[in-house]
Amino acid sequence: MVTRRPVIAAIGNFDGVHRGHQHLLKRTIELAASEDAAPGVVIFDPHPRRHFQPDTPPFLLTTAEDRAALLRDEGIAEVMVLTFDKSVSSLSPAAFVDTVLKDQLGLGGIVAGADFRFGAKRAGDG
Repeated sequence: MVTRRPVIAAIGNFDGVHRGHQHLLKRTIELAASEDAAPGVVIFDPHPRRHFQPDTPPFLLTTAEDRAALLRDEGIAEVMVLTFDKSVSSLSPAAFVDTVLKDQLGLGGIVAGADFRFGAKRAGDG
């Protein structure tokens, strides 16, 4: 039986992979190494703004596939694309963590920027 390494993942949109993103990716890689885990990233497709503000869709620099390639170039081993839809947007923060991050994606830890919020009404922040 092959056991998959745990994954420590940064979570966000990571469009363009700018310096702030690079800082989060570096932290994710360091934390994953210290935990003997694979460094990963969870990105959303479509962008959550398409759900919340359908009349003003986001301007995106890259496709999900391009972002995955850029993230791998930064040293990320696992890129997970989470389909953002009504069911995901309605989850409480606890349900998002338990159902999506732990059960569905099997993550061992998360790294996020200071302004990242999750769960219904962006109620989760830690």
